[in-house]
Amino acid sequence: MRALHGFVFGAVVVGVIALLFAPSCNCLNGSAKAVFSPNADAEITALLYSAQESIDAELYQFSNPELKAALVDAVARGVSVRLIMESRVESNYETASFLSGKGILVKWGSLEYTNTHSKYCVVDGETVLVGSTNWSSRGMTSNREAAVIISDARIATDFSTAFEEDWVKGVAAA
Repeated sequence: MRALHGFVFGAVVVGVIALLFAPSCNCLNGSAKAVFSPNADAEITALLYSAQESIDAELYQFSNPELKAALVDAVARGVSVRLIMESRVESNYETASFLSGKGILVKWGSLEYTNTHSKYCVVDGETVLVGSTNWSSRGMTSNREAAVIISDARIATDFSTAFEEDWVKGVAAA
């Protein structure tokens, strides 16, 4: 019995030490909501329309007219919108031309990477949409895609940091 108490005491001490000296957890402090396609466009446009200060998006493919309209509307409301896209996707050229003509800052992803295959956006520095969803018509209406909307400032900061690094490396699209 005495050995069992010693074992339990030792396990508790080791657990407390591990908690005291463990690296900080990058755990979710906010909320998360799963978003699935087909038909993810309503939830994604709602997120874009909710922006009050900024939208930073990094995308592999972007051709969806409703999402383009949501970004144009955001700029009209005074929201800062920046977009990084993959230059090796042909349909992105029309999108870049259209959106840059509407006041959106557009860059091509760095050729340092094999592809800029990211599919995320950060809204107001507090909410992140990230997943497999391309912002294309098929990505919204006929592909099976999965994403998550995360409302957590700390996680948004991590994505914003990556976006800023890629923005600096990017090449002006216009």
